[in-house]
Amino acid sequence: MKKSITIVTLAAALSACCVPVVGQTIYKVNTQMNLTGVNNDGVAVGFPDLNTPYYLWRAVEKGPNQSAEDLELIGGIGPGDGIGGHGRFSDDGKIISAVTLADVLVSKGWTNTIDMPTVQIKDMYLTTPDVLFYGVAVGVDTETGNSVVLRTVNEGEVWKIYDNNCIQNGLKQGAINTFSVFYRGCILLGGDNGLFYQGNLGNQWLNEADPRPEGLTKNVKSYHAINFIDAAPYCGVIAVEYEDGTAGVWQCDNGEGIYTTGISFTDVTEGVKGLTGMPTSIVNDGTNFYMATNDGNVYKSTDNGKTWESIYYGGSNAKFTKIAVSGEGKLAAVCGNGNVYICTDGSSYWERRHVDDGSGDYKWYTVAFDGEKLVVAGADGQIYSSEDYGETWVNEGEELGVSSDIYAINQTSTALMVGGTDGCLMRKPVAETKNGAISSLYDMETQEWTPLKSTGYVNDISFGSPYDISGDGKYVVGLAPWKESDGGFRSHATVWSTETGVPVDLGTRVEYRATRANGASYDGSVVVGWQDFLGPWYASVWRKGADGYTQEFIYSHEGVSEEDINFKDETSLMENLALELRCVSSDGKWLGGKGGEASIIKNPYIYSIETGIVELTDNGVGGTVSDINNEGDIAIGWYGTGESGWIWTKEDGIMDINDFARNVLGAEYTGTLCSAYDMSPNGRFVIGYGMEGQNVFGYMLDLKQWLEDREQGTGIADVTVYPNPATDELHIDMLSDGNAHVNLYDLTGRKVYSSKVTDTSNVVNISSVKNGIYVLEVQAGNARKTMKFQVKH
Repeated sequence: MKKSITIVTLAAALSACCVPVVGQTIYKVNTQMNLTGVNNDGVAVGFPDLNTPYYLWRAVEKGPNQSAEDLELIGGIGPGDGIGGHGRFSDDGKIISAVTLADVLVSKGWTNTIDMPTVQIKDMYLTTPDVLFYGVAVGVDTETGNSVVLRTVNEGEVWKIYDNNCIQNGLKQGAINTFSVFYRGCILLGGDNGLFYQGNLGNQWLNEADPRPEGLTKNVKSYHAINFIDAAPYCGVIAVEYEDGTAGVWQCDNGEGIYTTGISFTDVTEGVKGLTGMPTSIVNDGTNFYMATNDGNVYKSTDNGKTWESIYYGGSNAKFTKIAVSGEGKLAAVCGNGNVYICTDGSSYWERRHVDDGSGDYKWYTVAFDGEKLVVAGADGQIYSSEDYGETWVNEGEELGVSSDIYAINQTSTALMVGGTDGCLMRKPVAETKNGAISSLYDMETQEWTPLKSTGYVNDISFGSPYDISGDGKYVVGLAPWKESDGGFRSHATVWSTETGVPVDLGTRVEYRATRANGASYDGSVVVGWQDFLGPWYASVWRKGADGYTQEFIYSHEGVSEEDINFKDETSLMENLALELRCVSSDGKWLGGKGGEASIIKNPYIYSIETGIVELTDNGVGGTVSDINNEGDIAIGWYGTGESGWIWTKEDGIMDINDFARNVLGAEYTGTLCSAYDMSPNGRFVIGYGMEGQNVFGYMLDLKQWLEDREQGTGIADVTVYPNPATDELHIDMLSDGNAHVNLYDLTGRKVYSSKVTDTSNVVNISSVKNGIYVLEVQAGNARKTMKFQVKH
C-alpha cells in the first residue's frame, strides 16, 4: 500500500476572495452553545455547558439572530464529569446519537469477581456509591503465602491485585487480616506480616510502619483489628497479639499525621477493664469505639479509645469473631456457635438471635450493617440477612454456588459483597438496574430517547459514549468499558447496531490500553478514531470485512510497517504513526486527522489510500480536521485546542474561518468565530462556536450560494452520492429542496433506472439493479451532473 505526504500551502488562499455571495450566509444564537452536529435542513444540536441537556437549534427556520428562548430542549446529557460523547445526526436528519441518563440492566444474582482460586479474603471495605466508587479487599495467597491487596474502582464489579513493582518496600509473606481507611483516603493494613500504610486511596506506595508505643519491648505476632474514626482528629485503635500470646490495645490521637509527622500510639491495654481474651474486631459509630473479644466480651470506649468498659458478656461459648455498628447506634456481634447477638440501644440491652430455617448448623465469622439491614456470613457459604434485627431471616447465599468459608462482608445500597476461602470474592447487586450515562438515540419525529445496550460494565457513571452515527442511521460508534484479560476493564472503541442495540468491541492492539471511535462512514464499514500507546493517541482505522472489523494504523510516511516500529518507545511512535483521526467521508475513502508539534505530522491532515497523508498547511502549530466532504476537496477544522477555526479547499488551500465568512460569503456579524466543528452531509452548513467579548455564541454558516458558484452556477452543485460501491440503497444529498431526476445508465448507454428526488436527503432503492459499473446522472432543469459508481450486492 503506497503512502506519501503532501503539504498544501495557503499561497492561493486569498484567490478565493471573489465577490462576496448574496443571501443569508450566517446564523447566530446569542447564548453559550456548544454545537456538535448539523443536518441538511439547517438544524443543529448542542449543549450549553458541561453535563447539561442537549438542545435543537432550528437556525434556518428561526432566522439569522436568535436567543436562548429559540432553542428547543430535547434532553440527554452533554459531556463533562464522567461523561463523554457528541450529539450527531444521521444523514436524513431523523436520528441523533448522544448520551442520556437511564436505568441500565446490570448482572443478576451472584458473580465471582476474581479468578484467583488460592486467594483467601480476610477483610474488605467499599465506600458508599455517592462518596467514591472505591474499595479494598485484603488477605493471603494460601499457595505462596504472599499477602494480597485488591482494589476496585467500580463498586466491586472488577477487582485488581496490586502490582508488587508499585510497592515501595514490598509486603512480606503472611496474611493481612484487617485494615482501616481514614484521613484523605489513607489505608492502614495489618496482619501476620507487620503493619503497612498506603496513601491517596491506593494510588501511592505501601510503606512498612512500626507504631509500637514508646517503651514497649514485646514483639507483635499479628495485628487482629484496626479501626480509625474518619473525622478530625482521626483517632484510632489497634488490637494486637504478642508473640507470648497476650493481647495488646494501642490508641492513636494523631491519625492526620500519617502524611507528615507520622502517627504514634499509646499502649492502653491496662485501660481495658477486665480484658482476659483476645480482641478480634473493632468498629466505631463516629463517636464511640466498640471492641469484641474471643472470650465473649463486648467493650465500649467513649474517649477515643483510651479507656474501655465491658457493656456485654455473652458467656464462655460466645467466642466473638466480628462486631458491627450502624449509624443509628445498633450493634451486632457473631461467633462460631451460630448465635447473633444484637443490641438496639447502643450498649445495655442485648438479645440473642438464631437463624433457624432448617438448613443445618451455623457458624458465623462476619457481620455487617447497611442502615437497618443486617447481614451475617460464615462457614460453607452461609449468608443471611435480616431487616427486623434478627426476628426473621432471608437466605442470601442460597444461590451462591460455593462452599467457601466467608470471612469478609460488605453491604451497600447497590450490592452485597462477600469474600472468603478458595478465591471467593462474590458480588450480588441489590437492584437489577443502575442509573448511568449510556449511548442512546433520539428520534426527531417521536421526540423520544432510546438507550442502546450496555456491555455490562460501568466506568465511573458511564456505560458508553457515542461520538458519531453512520449516515444510514444503522450504527453508532464511540467507546464503552470492556473487561480485559487481567480482570480489569478499559474503554474500547465500540460499534452499536441501532436495530438491536447490541455493542461490538473493536478491541485494542495494545494490551491494557484504551481505544475510541470518533467517526463512521455512511454504511459503518469504515470507523476511525484512536489507539492509546504511551499517552498520545494515534490514528486508528477499523475496516469491516466478512469476519468483522480489522484494526489498522496510519503510518506517517511511505515504506513503514508495524515491524519497523518499537511500540514501547515514544520517539519511535511519534516518528512513524500519525495522530488520531476525527472524521471519515461518507464513502469511507477520505479520513481527517490531527497534527501535533511533537509529531512528525505537525499539521491537520487528510488521508486516502491513493494519496497518503496530505497536510493542509505548513504552519506547524497542530490542528484537527473535524469533517471532510465526499470528494475530499473541502474540509473544516481548528488549530490548537479549538480557538481558531478554518476551512480548506483543494483549489485554494486553508483560510481562517472568519476571513472566509466575511470576505467570501459576505457574512456580516460581530465577534469572532472560533471553531468549525461539523458540516452537514450535503456540505451546505458549517457549525461551531464564537466569542464576542467574554460571551460565547453558536453559529451556522450557509455555503449554498458559494458551492453553487463554485460549480459555475449549475444549480445542483456538490450533489453528494454515496456509498460507492452501493448495495441496495443509494444516498443522494443536495444543497436544497427541489425537483431533480436521477437516471442510471450502464456502460452501453442504456438507461436502466430512473427516479425523481425532491429533498436535501434522498434514498434511492437500487436493489433491482444488477452488479456492475454505471453512470449516474442528476438533472435539474437544464443543469446536469454525471459521475461513475459501482453496484455490488
